[in-house]
Amino acid sequence: MVTFEVDGHKRQKKNKYYTEEKIEAAIKNISKYDWARNKLERAVKRADLIISAGSERIWEIPTTQKLPRSYAVNQEKGCPVCGTGLYATCGQYGWILDYFDKPWKLQCPNCGFIFPSNDFESYYRSGIDENGNFDPLKADKSFLKNVLYPDKPDNWMVDDGFGWVSENGDRFVFAAYYNMFGIWFSDKSGVSCLQDLKEAYLFTGINKYAHAGLILLDRIADVYPDLDTSVYRIKDGFRMCDGLSGKGKITGSIWDAIIVWDLVCAYDAFYPELSEEGGKYIEFLKEKASRYHLSNRKATAENIMENIENRIIGCVFDDVLAGKIRGNTGLHQSALAIAAVLTDDRKAGKQWLDWIFRSAGIVKNGDKINRGGNILNALVSDVDRDGFGNESGPGYNQVWADNIYKLAGALEACDNQAEHNLYRNPRFAKLLAPEYQLNMCSKFTPPIGDSGVTGAPGIMVSYPRLVKRYLKYREPHIARIIDYLFGSRPIENAAPDIFVDYEKLEESMKKDLDRYGKLKCLESSNLTGYGFTALREGEINGLNDSQRGMWMYYGRNCTAHSHSDTLNIDIYAYGIDLAPDLGYPEYTADCPDREEWTNNTISHNTVVVNCRRQDHSFVGIPYHFEDSKLIKLTDVEAPFAYCDTKLYRRSVIMVNVDSENTYYIDIFRVRGGYDHHYSFHAAEGGAAVNGAHLVKQQGGTYAGACVPYMQPYDRVPGELYNGSGFHYLNHVERCDKPHEGFSVDWRIKDTWGVHKEEQDIHLRLTMLCSVDDIALADGQPPRNKPGNPEKLRYFIAHRNGKNLESKFVTLIEPYKESRKIQYAQRVEIIAEDGMDCSFSSAAVKVVLKGGRTDYIINTLDPDKKYIIDGRIELKGAFAVYSEADRPLTGFVSDGSLLRVDGIDLIKKELGCVKGRLFDFTKDLSFENYLTVSFETKGFDISMLTGRYLYIENDKKRNAVYLIKAVKEAEDNTFILDIGDASMVRGFANVNDFSEGYIYDVSSGAAITVPLEWTWKCI
Repeated sequence: MVTFEVDGHKRQKKNKYYTEEKIEAAIKNISKYDWARNKLERAVKRADLIISAGSERIWEIPTTQKLPRSYAVNQEKGCPVCGTGLYATCGQYGWILDYFDKPWKLQCPNCGFIFPSNDFESYYRSGIDENGNFDPLKADKSFLKNVLYPDKPDNWMVDDGFGWVSENGDRFVFAAYYNMFGIWFSDKSGVSCLQDLKEAYLFTGINKYAHAGLILLDRIADVYPDLDTSVYRIKDGFRMCDGLSGKGKITGSIWDAIIVWDLVCAYDAFYPELSEEGGKYIEFLKEKASRYHLSNRKATAENIMENIENRIIGCVFDDVLAGKIRGNTGLHQSALAIAAVLTDDRKAGKQWLDWIFRSAGIVKNGDKINRGGNILNALVSDVDRDGFGNESGPGYNQVWADNIYKLAGALEACDNQAEHNLYRNPRFAKLLAPEYQLNMCSKFTPPIGDSGVTGAPGIMVSYPRLVKRYLKYREPHIARIIDYLFGSRPIENAAPDIFVDYEKLEESMKKDLDRYGKLKCLESSNLTGYGFTALREGEINGLNDSQRGMWMYYGRNCTAHSHSDTLNIDIYAYGIDLAPDLGYPEYTADCPDREEWTNNTISHNTVVVNCRRQDHSFVGIPYHFEDSKLIKLTDVEAPFAYCDTKLYRRSVIMVNVDSENTYYIDIFRVRGGYDHHYSFHAAEGGAAVNGAHLVKQQGGTYAGACVPYMQPYDRVPGELYNGSGFHYLNHVERCDKPHEGFSVDWRIKDTWGVHKEEQDIHLRLTMLCSVDDIALADGQPPRNKPGNPEKLRYFIAHRNGKNLESKFVTLIEPYKESRKIQYAQRVEIIAEDGMDCSFSSAAVKVVLKGGRTDYIINTLDPDKKYIIDGRIELKGAFAVYSEADRPLTGFVSDGSLLRVDGIDLIKKELGCVKGRLFDFTKDLSFENYLTVSFETKGFDISMLTGRYLYIENDKKRNAVYLIKAVKEAEDNTFILDIGDASMVRGFANVNDFSEGYIYDVSSGAAITVPLEWTWKCI
């Protein structure tokens, strides 16, 4: 191996990141799997294409500073010919471009027009100065003439690099958009050829690919230090991906971190070829350096290495400190880590790695002092015990996980892996692949927060990260999850990592699947750290898929990509998302639609209090969760969702009708405030009201007949919008004082073509409570997400009054072709002690067409005795009793008595176990335990396994944990195993980690474990 002197030490000419082991695994996969072979063929085909264009064309790809970049041609107006129609057709970035086929041209996919109309390529070439940089002052202005459309004026759609301005003063920056995506940042860009050349070289070893790649990479190094997006402003029509910071190098600080990772990894891949002295590519670069008076003469491979290391790798740390490279958590840290690994300056590399793990800086005089990359603090304080980052949406949690996974991969290539090994961190282990826990019906990931599109199937689960987690920690249940979602063999649409040995993976998974069996469905779950509960039923059995369920979100609504959606719910059945969240907004910056509607509370299936969005909160407080064979339920309070309320709590009970059909009783209690609006919408489709007469409102919106659509009537000038969002609901129909028991029936359209043939699918909501008025209105999903429905029909039930108490009780019934329910009604429930329980208790009678009758009961005081319908006696928080011509089943949660017609179906000594927390695991650990003492006596401790433990705490975050196992200890105490769910909330002092942690629990706190009892007629 060739070595050479750099900074006083010798470095071997070999890859650090793309190790021999990785390359051998890739070649092995190519020989065995079609997806890997296809990846090689695509890379080689595109690499050969760029090589055939010649070294001159390759060298010319990177543009220089004086040519603007922008991620939008005109964000508000869209296309200058057809407007925003292209967004609905192909999305926000839907412009057609191709570096090879149509250089410097954009085509609108909606109207077909091509922009700019002038010969911009010739104009650009005419402006190249003596140093190889574009200078608009030097460019030939004769090329600024419309040549594509002779029937139009000479200046029509002509772009000089700074855009074309319409008669109305609207600027359309065609060339800047092309520069962003045609040159620098897309899979059809010129710079993306670097990745194809890299893969072609790694997989074949043919040096022509590396030589072409080094020409391109070296030229990028020439121009990179001078690039700066801060001079191109939104007010001038240029938009960068920078989180509105105004900082960046090429595309904005966020995407630039991705570009840097790719550049540095390409350098590592091509590194062995730098041992070749006197190659043709070196002579080519030497001639370019001479012609354009470049400071690096490039006479040797060493000169080229020096150029790339000094002008790309050597810039990364300073650019990170300056905020020019800064993105979502893990993004800039991973870019810096790979630079640290590959730099030949060992002292600097160690400094950069240490910085990544130090706490972030503090704000001083309005500027943030970057003390560190904050990764350790982010993992400990921002990643919850379920493994999710703090940005709410599954899509952005994926960004966290992907980026920190990349960081971990870079750190694995460090000379001293032990010092910075993220795989030893329990929170990183959870973060590595948490998304599968959100999966619904094997086809959907809930579009919580800024995530997903309205009702579309699709799972946000990273196959490579799941595989990595399995290979690192050998958890059998992860093997079953991989097989359930993707199958036992890697497939192309799962984007497998070609550098993993999948043959070994298959062998290991087969052993676990043979031993533990394949999954047919996911169980119901309650992710109390993240704030997500899912009730799931049914399974995949051959061609029959009976999976169905619902979820409720009660997590963060206080971060950049969260929505004001606490206690929002969604329903799935028959392969369809029946009540979808709107998902990712049209834009995440500078967008009234997002602030006033898509992210606002009214657009979600929850309750709006006092005509304003919810307050910021971290996570709600679960009180009950059951996943029995008979009944499934969830019960959550959100104490901080509204400062105006004393109670904001939702309980949903899931009842099976048969093996394929389910209904839900939804009980939403709100105490406090003066206006309560229960908002609910289904998927695309018409809505028919039964039992109430609605009158069409003449014009206006739900905010009022005089309030125009999208007119923020309740905005406070100078403040962030905190109003109702009612002005985004139009085509309103209203009814005052409807009778209890009316229903809304949505005929669901299969928007996303899930079924081959049309299905008669419905979602029906029956309101079993009194309200002051109701309305139907249209709400619009984001318009720039291709395929999104044009509108959804919203139902709003409203109550008004001083010190208002509302108990919204609804029956939610998915059905196909015909209903399974004959009727439903509330029944009388009274407390035995005679106290008023009209708010604290609810009882519903549901009569099925098959002859079965169900009673569903909920109370807030499980220690009291209640009489229901004059015949059922209950002590408990939840109960379900079913009968036909005789009693069939009985169920009680957090209760001890269910008596029907004088006969005890369930009579127990206790409904819950109570005690105190004595001690707990205080380190960040893969294994966590609670030592408790029980005040309740005389029960079998084995019955606690699989139950949830509820610990009293400050409610800033909840302290609810699933008990994996129980064993008796000394001194009348018991040890509860809660697995990898840590009690650590964060560091006590983020600037001094040695001060230890703060916790979600404290010794001496009261604990409860609600029990569940069932009775079934044999």
